[in-house]
Amino acid sequence: MKLFRVMTISLLLVSHAVASQSARGRIEGIVLQAGSVNPQPVVGARITVTKVNASTGASFLVPGRTAGTSITTGPTTPFPGLPAPGQRGTPPPPPGAPTLQQMALPIPPVTTGRDGRFVAPDLEEGSYRVLVTQDGYVRQEYGQRVFPGQGTLITLGAGQVFRDMTIRLIETGNLGGRIFDNSGRPAVGVPLQLLKAIYNQTGQRIFQNAGTARTNDRGEYRFFWVTPGRYYLGGGNAAANYSFGGANTSPNEPGDTFTLTFYPGVTDIGRATAIDVKSGSEAVFDFAVPRQQLFSISGKIVNPSPAAADGNVPAATISLAFQTLTGSTGVFQMQQAYDPATGLFVLRDVLPGAYILQAAAPPFSARVPVEITNSNVENLAVVIDGGVNINGRFIVDGGEMPPANTMQIQMRLVSNGLQNYSGSSATSQAVAADGSFSIPGVLPGEYRIVVPPSQDFYVKEIRYDRRDALNGPVPVCCSSDAGTIEVIINRSVGQLDGVIVDDRSQPVAGVQAVLIPDARNRTELYKTATTDQTGNFVMRGVTPGDYKLFAWEALENFGYFDPDQMRRSESSGKAVRVAESSKLVVEGKIIPAER
Repeated sequence: MKLFRVMTISLLLVSHAVASQSARGRIEGIVLQAGSVNPQPVVGARITVTKVNASTGASFLVPGRTAGTSITTGPTTPFPGLPAPGQRGTPPPPPGAPTLQQMALPIPPVTTGRDGRFVAPDLEEGSYRVLVTQDGYVRQEYGQRVFPGQGTLITLGAGQVFRDMTIRLIETGNLGGRIFDNSGRPAVGVPLQLLKAIYNQTGQRIFQNAGTARTNDRGEYRFFWVTPGRYYLGGGNAAANYSFGGANTSPNEPGDTFTLTFYPGVTDIGRATAIDVKSGSEAVFDFAVPRQQLFSISGKIVNPSPAAADGNVPAATISLAFQTLTGSTGVFQMQQAYDPATGLFVLRDVLPGAYILQAAAPPFSARVPVEITNSNVENLAVVIDGGVNINGRFIVDGGEMPPANTMQIQMRLVSNGLQNYSGSSATSQAVAADGSFSIPGVLPGEYRIVVPPSQDFYVKEIRYDRRDALNGPVPVCCSSDAGTIEVIINRSVGQLDGVIVDDRSQPVAGVQAVLIPDARNRTELYKTATTDQTGNFVMRGVTPGDYKLFAWEALENFGYFDPDQMRRSESSGKAVRVAESSKLVVEGKIIPAER
């Protein structure tokens, strides 16, 4: 049966290839240097054509292409699905055969000639992306306007030829310089990061890592082939690159740590100077990064339970959670930091920064915000407890209760700005049919109560212990302070059926329509949808209120959270008022890409 399945797939692929061989198309084009009055051809650029699913944008699978590599250090299995030598077992059933719609024959890459021209031949009917790469140029797709981003799909009919494709490659930029310590000597082994300011899905401004470097024995560093744009340059050690600071390239390096410093020499990225990397540029940025002193955190873990006679905790695990500029999070596990006889602990060699100290002594735990600046933190009292169980209920303002599986609620910790690290949020158990729920083990802290968006209802009000919890965070102190949550919902959501057109009133396919509330702080009310081949889109589950509809020809991911971007685009938005149970038909205008 298995052999028959494999033969069937092979025959289908072969017959599919033979049937379409007589009706093959091709893509012809030229690759030129961008930004020149008399653009020169780019010789030897690599052109990669990939077949994609037009409705999803996902690439088709290529049979036989490597999907990943795994290395096993234990006993090996000679063939997939068979037991290892000396073992008994029944091989698992063969996986389902992939469909032809998910697979495509491989398309060999081609390169540009001396005139910059290329031909990608033997293409079957379907949709494609065209990627161009060359040393010293930005990696880019045909039609791509923002980086990172996606380009324009090319749709070919049977035997169709797509001619005169022109791709203008943008030259990258380079930057480097020297780093000095506080005594004016070359700073060796300093880790550096090139950071780009972006926004995440919650509207939080974070920084994307655009490259890393490390100073050599002369204090020199270099970033090469950088995509043109605005960046921040940082050097030194933070929690996220603490271990990297000790990754010496010579056994004679002292392994010093350095104060996290941003160009031109400040420790607060909010005061740093942005660097403009221009196409084809070679820029030099020198600045000083002082050596960093490490500090300690010490204190006592206390169990207030009456059952603990001396108040000590017999065993506890201590860790420090942190959040990086890039929005990622991590945890330092501290070894042999705790003395169970006295309840005292010491965490040594800690870099300055904001942390959350976590102490786990199952079934109890604690979480305490800690900030280190220029001195040790001493006599910190860490009181463990089991948290509190917070009960609540969804209440429908008119209409029937929605299906239980459409309702969920979270309490997200916002203390010290560490919102995303493991264990920082508490999620409700399954919501009952009557809308009741319980969130167990909520530790003291400040939380934002969040209800994920639903197409079945919108949230009118959230109250925690009779206080407003919809427009800001609420504090949870201790077991005696545990309140209840009430979520008032309404099922009269609105819907937008829309179309995005250009300045000639022609529909624009494959762009993102964004519905932005007048209450810009309510990021959960933002709605997005991608236009189809006819320029149409649908947005369901819209909360009643006042909005503006935007659509950009080219915009970075979540770029609509950028206040500067919105100031430039505000007048181009279309005002929309959504009433309860309304179904609106709207037309929005595309905002041209900024040149």
